[in-house]
Amino acid sequence: MIRQTLVLITMSALLNSKVASPGLGGADTETRHKYITDLIRVGRGELEIDAPVVYRPMPEKYRVDFDGEQLDACVMWKGNGYVIYLKKNLQDYKLAKIIAHELIHVWQYETGKMVICDHHVEFDGRVYKRPKQIDYELRPWEREAFAKSFQLSRKLKILVSEDPKHEKEKR
Repeated sequence: MIRQTLVLITMSALLNSKVASPGLGGADTETRHKYITDLIRVGRGELEIDAPVVYRPMPEKYRVDFDGEQLDACVMWKGNGYVIYLKKNLQDYKLAKIIAHELIHVWQYETGKMVICDHHVEFDGRVYKRPKQIDYELRPWEREAFAKSFQLSRKLKILVSEDPKHEKEKR
């Protein structure tokens, strides 16, 4: 089983660190970094994801998906955890939705619901031998990620805004 894959719209020690993730834009990079790491931290908690998850700016080589479409984000297994790669200069209002979507994919991997192999995808016990030939919006793992991420993103926005850790550092 290969855990590296591109999935359309991360390491726990780094999650709570002050390491900057340059290149993501925004008026206040430190505030934006805090907001993104809080969304990931809270989302991991909500989905009961134990695996480390961090984010990084999306490298050029990941910016186009299987179908030639531009990506806003993707998630990959790297080393001992997941990395959510985010497109540079994403609008702030999109971040919760995109991160929630990618965290749903992490949840799919961690629960064994989705397994990525060299040339096929296993999802919900079914094998998809040519996943690239399925329209993006019709892929069952994407349909599930979009459906579940809508509610999760709304919840993340509320929980992060009410989180004492987030509030304390905003002051």
